[in-house]
Amino acid sequence: MISVEQLHRALGGEITRGKSGRSQVRCPGPGHSARDRSLAVAPGDGDDGFVVYSFAGDDVIACKDFVRSKLGLPRFGGNGNGKIEQRNLATYEYVDEGGKLLYQVLRFEPKDFRNRRPDGAGGWVWNLEGTRRVPYRLPELIEALANDRPVFVVEGEKDVDALLALQIPATCNPHGAGKWRDEYAEYFRGATVFVIPDNDRPGRDHADQVLLSLTKVATKVVRIELRGVPEKGDVSDWLKSGGTPEQLYELANKSEETTAVPPRGPKLLNSAAFVGGFVPPDYLVEGILQRRFIYAITGRTGEGKTTVCLRIAAHVAEGLSLNGAAVSRGRVLYLAGENPDDIRMRWIVLMERMGLDENEIAVDFVDGRFNVSEIPGHILDAASKHEYVLVIVDTSVAFSQSIDENDNVEQLRHAEALRGLIDALPGGPTILVCCHPPKNAGDDNLQPRGGGAVIAEFDGNLTCKRADTVTEVHHQGKFRGPDFAPMHFTLEGATTARLKDSRGSEIWSVFAKPASEQEQEEIRKAIEADLAAIMMDLRDEPDLSLADLARRRSWYTKQNLPDKSKVQRRVRKLEKNKWADRDGDRLELTDKGKKHLAKIEARKTKGAAP
Repeated sequence: MISVEQLHRALGGEITRGKSGRSQVRCPGPGHSARDRSLAVAPGDGDDGFVVYSFAGDDVIACKDFVRSKLGLPRFGGNGNGKIEQRNLATYEYVDEGGKLLYQVLRFEPKDFRNRRPDGAGGWVWNLEGTRRVPYRLPELIEALANDRPVFVVEGEKDVDALLALQIPATCNPHGAGKWRDEYAEYFRGATVFVIPDNDRPGRDHADQVLLSLTKVATKVVRIELRGVPEKGDVSDWLKSGGTPEQLYELANKSEETTAVPPRGPKLLNSAAFVGGFVPPDYLVEGILQRRFIYAITGRTGEGKTTVCLRIAAHVAEGLSLNGAAVSRGRVLYLAGENPDDIRMRWIVLMERMGLDENEIAVDFVDGRFNVSEIPGHILDAASKHEYVLVIVDTSVAFSQSIDENDNVEQLRHAEALRGLIDALPGGPTILVCCHPPKNAGDDNLQPRGGGAVIAEFDGNLTCKRADTVTEVHHQGKFRGPDFAPMHFTLEGATTARLKDSRGSEIWSVFAKPASEQEQEEIRKAIEADLAAIMMDLRDEPDLSLADLARRRSWYTKQNLPDKSKVQRRVRKLEKNKWADRDGDRLELTDKGKKHLAKIEARKTKGAAP
């Protein structure tokens, strides 16, 4: 049974007494504000270890899922909302030399890892802050080394358990590839060590890291390349395919000893070595975004970069198709460096409009700026328990070490650091960087600031161009991959009950929604009708102001004021088409505009739509 203190630590709120006299926690329900106390949760004897009651009438299963997520447990499931359930596949215990539990790593399906440590009162704390890190199965490792037995270092706990089940000494570091620490090497001083990489690029890079560390202290270090292992396979796959302990030791004894530090940086390779082991990158968004690639998404201020990126993040986290393109589901890291409060409001609106639970969706945010070449240690530690498939940097300049966004040399260094995120963060993610174009850039020059050297660091440059309420995402200039049809998103204003200021007034935000061809056509026709109506007004009364035109069309803001901004957008379109011109404050139709209006009216007379 879970204690009321554990529930309180996880859920917040207050500990109160229920009608039965039992202690319970009154806290915010799923999707409610921080001040809400509509959910009551008490310790219970059922499978969950707790019982729930919603005074707001929220779905019981949804409430259970909410509580379980706060406790770090897999979802209860069964609520018919189409989301994939998580189930606990394994629990790996990390203990000290005497067998005392330090922490656990829980593996879930779909693939996810979570860490927890004892709280000293029979419960759990779901982080490893201040916790000593040790190699997996430490007592068995110490015993094997004391008996001068060689030890196999592999990438994951599953592989260690598979080898130990065959009486083969083995260990690994916590948190997977790329997370080896030199302090682990001290256990292997004077030992013989066999290192087995997973059969993928992160696995081979991880093995290099381990070898680099162990050659400083171990007597003998040998790298073993397993034959017949599938791409992304490991020693567990090799054993399942018929590999035996005798074959493994025979392979280990035939492998060459590592006597020098593995070379880092550039290497001279023959053709076979250059392509050997290459694994083509998977698509994150089919036909558009590839894993381990870095893309700029460039647009002027107000064109919809952030709004579109938040939508992409939600689709990736939920595995939802995007404008007809299949999307691989996975965890997202969003670096909110530019106006994070605005991003919060947009995210709150988007979650409500998409019907998603902000407490469960697999998106993590970094609130605050840092130099991307020097990721803070606590950020890396927190990220190490996840594998990210997408990292969104909003914006490039917010995480730049450059004091001058127009200094091309400094921007090049920054672009190189952004690419470095692919290897610095677990999972080999796609990197999507929100970029500003050069000042006063037109639609034909939506390239990231910094010149050609910066653009060379990106694998593709996506663009955001807004026409009224529709933002088009396509590519311009460099793009490694096949051409793709432009994606269109409508930008819609919205608010929720949570978005109110201290006086109780609603605060409006904006969210992006993929636009179908039919929706785009409807928007186009509506804009054309607006333009025609304004042109008629200008013909009949040339001295009308923007406010007068807004009143004529009954266009008002949420504050019930004439929507001059909407009129201004339409007028700019008239001017761009040379259908209207300004003479000081006076706006009047041009001869070309009068002819166009005459054609519209002639078609209307014949019964055709304008």
